[in-house]
Amino acid sequence: MGEVMFVVVRMTRLGDGRWRAEGRAYEDVYLGDVVLASSDEPGHPDAVVTVVRIRTYGEDVPELNRMTTGELTVDTETATSLEEVTRLSRR
Repeated sequence: MGEVMFVVVRMTRLGDGRWRAEGRAYEDVYLGDVVLASSDEPGHPDAVVTVVRIRTYGEDVPELNRMTTGELTVDTETATSLEEVTRLSRR
């Protein structure tokens, strides 16, 4: 697993394979990044997700700089629930 780039505080299902991750970036995050969604829960499978929207301070932005809080909307092709995800990492 790569370096943790975003720590998730809350993960919310939006529907149709889309999820909203709220938390803090520890590395710069960009639209289109393909990352690994992981959990601290034993037995929870990792999922590959794509960042499709970034919001911070009420605005849509093309990137989220390190140490900034925000919301990432991610797409996943898998049927795996992402509710237990605690971090997003570079692959």
